[in-house]
Amino acid sequence: MNSRPLSIALCLALTARAPSSPSPITVDYTVRVDPGDLSGIAVEMQIRNAPARFHVAMVTHTEYDDQYWRYLTEFRGESGHGIVQIAREDSSLWRVAAPAGLITLRYRVRFPTAPPMQQASWKAHLTPAGGLLGGPHSFLYVVGAERSPVRVTVVLPDGWRIVTGLDTADAPRTFTAPNVETLVDSPMLVGLVRSWRFDVGGVPHQVSYLGHANGTAFDTTLFVGNVERLAREAIAMFGRMPYRNFQFLFEDGTYGGL
Repeated sequence: MNSRPLSIALCLALTARAPSSPSPITVDYTVRVDPGDLSGIAVEMQIRNAPARFHVAMVTHTEYDDQYWRYLTEFRGESGHGIVQIAREDSSLWRVAAPAGLITLRYRVRFPTAPPMQQASWKAHLTPAGGLLGGPHSFLYVVGAERSPVRVTVVLPDGWRIVTGLDTADAPRTFTAPNVETLVDSPMLVGLVRSWRFDVGGVPHQVSYLGHANGTAFDTTLFVGNVERLAREAIAMFGRMPYRNFQFLFEDGTYGGL
């Protein structure tokens, strides 16, 4: 019996390559604050390895939903290989159809205004001195790619600083998050921010403060000292620090907080 054809077939079967899995979707965000127009922010999403059809959405918070999708405007897309079509399917959900590959989405979020000294501290907003960005109020995300790492670059007016709990990247004012949940749970305090630092057990803690034109002067040493005492008591109670660093964000002229 001649077994050669069978052995060749087995060899070919063993050496055949398995079909490659599609490359994961990655998203790079750029957030821009125009000093000449502080009514909101402009956001750009560079989506790599995008399929021909996918959805993007705005996060709705499980405890409170501020419905910032109501303020999303000028939503459009670009691709070097054809037309990008965007259709709204629900209040906070959009369908995108375009040639697969690299797609750029752009939109603007026009922040609602609040009466003087009645701005909620957790809601994204801007003033001539600065404000709060990020969180569930600023970012769309690709549905199905929530667990993929993302990168964010923030373009700010001259003289403004940015403070956030996100990890810093290898470029100025650029940060990374391991997933969308971390991204929207890490607000960004921007503007004419003052900061102080203290360490507990070798772990850095930073207290950052954004002032207000109608704010009252206070003893910053006492203020920071009280925050440090609270931090030390909390750590003593729970026994450990489950973080590499911690950012305290304070803004004068606002109410509430987390």
